[in-house]
Amino acid sequence: MPYAVEFLPGYYIHQGYVWPVPRSHGCIRLEWKEAEKFYQLVDIGTPIVIARTQAEDKRIGRKLKQPKSYKKPDPLPSLLVSEKAFSPY
Repeated sequence: MPYAVEFLPGYYIHQGYVWPVPRSHGCIRLEWKEAEKFYQLVDIGTPIVIARTQAEDKRIGRKLKQPKSYKKPDPLPSLLVSEKAFSPY
């Protein structure tokens, strides 16, 4: 998976289309730009805590618009298991 950060064995935060309904086996999907930023922020050993809610949820959570990228199909499986998913910078 592009920009994959493992937070538990076999569970990752990674790039993927953010669907408004469950469509994962436990991973957390982020939009492309956010996934890349997050990936660059963490190093091996960075503590990651997954919480059901955050304080910000009460203030801004309901106002956030759902991304529309889920209307696009998932990338080809060949892209998800190769370096082809990453842009050469």
